[in-house]
Amino acid sequence: WRLNIDRRRRLALLGLFSIGFFACITSMVRMKYVVQYSMTYDETWDNVDIAVWSMLEQFSALFADFRREAT
Repeated sequence: WRLNIDRRRRLALLGLFSIGFFACITSMVRMKYVVQYSMTYDETWDNVDIAVWSMLEQFSALFADFRREAT
């Protein structure tokens, strides 16, 4: 925490890294569902979880990138 930046920018960086961490976590959860999907019998129903986690992963990664431009 001994960075030579003001508190506002420091909190913005903390938020940015938190969003990036969330994107990594959603990627890991999505991979769990992709592995489960390879052993399924009902592809239509099990594809919903993959789609939801994929959208969350992409949204959080894009949001982190847009926040980076704003800081």
